[in-house]
Amino acid sequence: MKILCLGTGAACDPGRGNTSLLLDNRLLLDCGFTAAHAYFRRHPAADDLEGVWISHFHGDHCFALPLLLLGLWERRRTRPLVVAGPPGLNVQVRQLLELSYPGFAARFAFSLETVEITPHTPFELAGYRCGAALTEHSRTNLAIRVDDGRFAVYYSGDGRPTAAGNALARGCDLILHEAFASGEPPPGHGSVQGSMAFAATAGAGRLALLHVAPEARAALPAAVDAGRKSFAGLQVEIPADGDLFVLE
Repeated sequence: MKILCLGTGAACDPGRGNTSLLLDNRLLLDCGFTAAHAYFRRHPAADDLEGVWISHFHGDHCFALPLLLLGLWERRRTRPLVVAGPPGLNVQVRQLLELSYPGFAARFAFSLETVEITPHTPFELAGYRCGAALTEHSRTNLAIRVDDGRFAVYYSGDGRPTAAGNALARGCDLILHEAFASGEPPPGHGSVQGSMAFAATAGAGRLALLHVAPEARAALPAAVDAGRKSFAGLQVEIPADGDLFVLE
């Protein structure tokens, strides 16, 4: 399994794209303001993408979806595309499309299917076996586990860890987790220490920290070093935009 970091930043980070991940060139995890351009810069093919996951309905996680769909149409996509996410997804996607490009969805040469996911119910997306769990965030946010039969990864979206999320992440090879703060996080967000504790409890050996607030980034290495004293054996990485994780 290959996981490309199209973006690793928080909403207002001027130096990094919004957090967005591309798995094996076929499943996109979140599609915020900067994600569509990042996707097309690295992968301009029209028909490779099979699914899009939207963790929640904040702009830095979903507002580039209309642009992504427009770009696929311009590249003459013909394959159906599935967009999956929390309850309310169907209405949100249609509203985003109509607001961005009124009437344009009717011109797509490919079918667009929206699938609303219920937490704790297994589902399939883009050929992967998946599951979802709620995190603690200001809007309903679903973390996702993606399993290809050999490897499994967990992506948190936004929000503080929950017991349900930890159960879902159990035994994953890689956890990609929001770590908004290097110290005490604001309500509805995670921290470096909390993400490390989450990964260690889930039994993962590898953790990637994403969606770090710009003002917290300078203190991130020191916070990770401090956390390693409590979570020996946990491999913690701070990816940059364009970095690639390869599980093999």
